[in-house]
Amino acid sequence: MLAENKVSKYLLYAIGEIFLVVIGILIALQINNWNESKKEKASIRTSLTSLKVNLNEDIKDLNRQIEHTKTLLKHIDFTFKIIASPDYENKPLSVFADSIGDLASERTFLPNNTTFKSMESGSHFQWIKDQEFKESIYRYYVFLDKISSVVEQNNMFVKLRVEDFIYNRMELGTYFPELNRHSRNRDLSLDNTNLF
Repeated sequence: MLAENKVSKYLLYAIGEIFLVVIGILIALQINNWNESKKEKASIRTSLTSLKVNLNEDIKDLNRQIEHTKTLLKHIDFTFKIIASPDYENKPLSVFADSIGDLASERTFLPNNTTFKSMESGSHFQWIKDQEFKESIYRYYVFLDKISSVVEQNNMFVKLRVEDFIYNRMELGTYFPELNRHSRNRDLSLDNTNLF
């Protein structure tokens, strides 16, 4: 075309070729973005399904924690009856071993946050458009951390105060000789009712 001095036709042809290449690149980028978006959605869907499994495990574990706490409260109420009621005076506390001994029981709650941590580190939350939903997930895990902390503080109280009292200072310690790590230090002559 140049040899025949058809420059305008050549330029038109070249512009057309460039236009087709640009359109092809834009289409390829759009297809790539669409594929990436599809992968992201599949990844988020998988993560949310896994998060649901974690939540159901937390619910079961929290229900077990609630049942444990209810049982513990019953034993605490019974222990107050032992202290307050004359019916229980001068009875060896080992008679009430199940109720009193359970005051020293512990149960730890550890939230299952593996999927949440994975979603955080993988930046999955940026692809969730529902802001309220995102915030509710974060609030849930902050709340679980608080619950876990309270349970741990309760367990520390049991370890430091209740367990030592039951196994070290009470006659009840002889009821569980294999569990009583304080048996060598305990004063067997203590009056348990007054001590309690």
